[in-house]
Amino acid sequence: MLKATTIVGTVLLLLGQIASTPAAAQTVRMPNEETIFCSILEAANQAYQPIRSQWYDEKNGILRDRIGVQLEQLVDARNVRVLADFGWKAPRISKWVIKITAIRTSHFTPNQVDLEGSFPCGITATFKAGEISATPQILAFLADKKIGDYISVTAYLMMHDATMNPPQKALEWSLTQGGSMASPEYKLDIKEMIAAP
Repeated sequence: MLKATTIVGTVLLLLGQIASTPAAAQTVRMPNEETIFCSILEAANQAYQPIRSQWYDEKNGILRDRIGVQLEQLVDARNVRVLADFGWKAPRISKWVIKITAIRTSHFTPNQVDLEGSFPCGITATFKAGEISATPQILAFLADKKIGDYISVTAYLMMHDATMNPPQKALEWSLTQGGSMASPEYKLDIKEMIAAP
């Protein structure tokens, strides 16, 4: 079994060596910051999955618990890197390209629009937008879009349970740790939407 310090050191090394080159799966032109974000997610997931396999295979409960701690440290290390790069208290993204996966008027609040999408990373990284007022300008802009279209957004990454969790625990919204690494989910407080470059 690998020691926790070795695992965390490996992740920090991987995260520290993130290139500013686009992910292999990328098919759109992203800003450099978004490319770095995707690289952080991809490197962390690459380090996480083999250790997660060890956790599943381990029959000794004590060793399994130790591996579980290592996995938690990997998740935290990834989130700390995102926060360090994009703003610890209010992580901000500027003119990032996103792919629309759902657009609709809110079923619960008719004067709001629901928007969901994904970042064009090499792993599935999704988001749901926070409250978006259904202004005439927003409705006109989104009415012209189709599922699968790309737009550019400026937004803040929203935290969940921020009063009860440190930022590295509140940044990502997946229900499970494995999902957090393989398919991270975020919530965005969108401030601007424009056509993708």
